[in-house]
Amino acid sequence: STDTNIVGLGKDGTDSTFQWMVNDGSGTATKTSTGITPDQTSVYLLTIVIPSAGGKVSMQLEIITPSSITRTAVYSTTTNIPAAGTQMSPKLNITNNATAANRVIDLIYIYQKIDN
Repeated sequence: STDTNIVGLGKDGTDSTFQWMVNDGSGTATKTSTGITPDQTSVYLLTIVIPSAGGKVSMQLEIITPSSITRTAVYSTTTNIPAAGTQMSPKLNITNNATAANRVIDLIYIYQKIDN
């Protein structure tokens, strides 16, 4: 949550739930809880929409099971977001902070579409 020019989903070491995170070119990210506690058996589908003209970002988090897709959390904001025209790209990061414990993350698929 200390990165700048971000729009996404994260979880800091002190968080118990996934957090929506947005940040413009300075300061600390604005974090909003999704209310969803991550677990090791679920598959999550994250959709992020960032119009190239800026002004608003939207995100949706869904849990995928063998029998259904459950829309679990949605978020949109117009504040503390990257300026229009800011180069954005996918980033996946995992850390164990100061704890010497294994961390695992599986990335299944990234689809990126750029509208000008």
